[in-house]
Amino acid sequence: MNEPNPQPPTFGYDPADDEIDLWELWDILWSEKWWIVGASLLFGAGAAGYSLTLPPVYDAKVVLSPVQQTQASGASSLLAQFAPIAGIAGISASPQVGLATLQSTQFAEDFITRNKLLPVLVEDAEKTSDIRDGVRVFHGNVAKISSDVKTGLVTITVSWKDPVVAAAWANELAKSANDTLRDRALATAERNLAYLKAELPATTSVTVQQSIGRLLDQEMQTVMLARGNPEYAFKVIDPAKVPKTRSSPKRTQMTIIAVLAGGFLGVLFVFIRRAIRSRRESLAAAIATKA
Repeated sequence: MNEPNPQPPTFGYDPADDEIDLWELWDILWSEKWWIVGASLLFGAGAAGYSLTLPPVYDAKVVLSPVQQTQASGASSLLAQFAPIAGIAGISASPQVGLATLQSTQFAEDFITRNKLLPVLVEDAEKTSDIRDGVRVFHGNVAKISSDVKTGLVTITVSWKDPVVAAAWANELAKSANDTLRDRALATAERNLAYLKAELPATTSVTVQQSIGRLLDQEMQTVMLARGNPEYAFKVIDPAKVPKTRSSPKRTQMTIIAVLAGGFLGVLFVFIRRAIRSRRESLAAAIATKA
């Protein structure tokens, strides 16, 4: 005959004591509801008051499409064929170079210096007039450069307390990027032209002379394209417009989150307070029983 399995000793512990009585929990919360309501209102009022002290921030966006410089392919192939003159590479900027330029520290430094924005970006610029402080604020809080991997579109987002200034800066950043890349392309092309013109009479090979001639044509095309096209590296698809509504602070969202956080802390306080009270009552009863 099979004997029943013996139950392990409980040593005075009853597992049923750990069962959660939802009604009892509700009764506790309802009896202490004013603590929870008070905490929620206190946190909500604090968040609402704090949000009113924050200055409004507006987002202005300009969408750009990188321009493909098709004339670079022919010159690149010629440079690959004739090693003696391959040192003049770098005829035009690729989309990756354009995006990297927009995100670079040097571009931000030039933009801040040219527009005299350091006192605007850094309040204590008179004490710490280091351009690095301005770049840190500019990249961290003002200008965001993002790129869509699928479409290749580049978005410049400027966040500032003045909506008119935000839109003006966003459009100026796009113009400055085109100007910077165009000037670099012109400088490179003119340097290459000077080098090729000097090399042309020095060579006696007809084949090399013809190749140099084709490269000269490519460089001249680069110069004409850069000088005649203000949107040399980026085409503006959607210029920045003055935003009508602020992007931050989100006062309603901040207040709702604070109310919920206050309610949670209020519930936590009620349970901790009830646990401490129960513990004191248990100790008092034990002392009274021993006495």
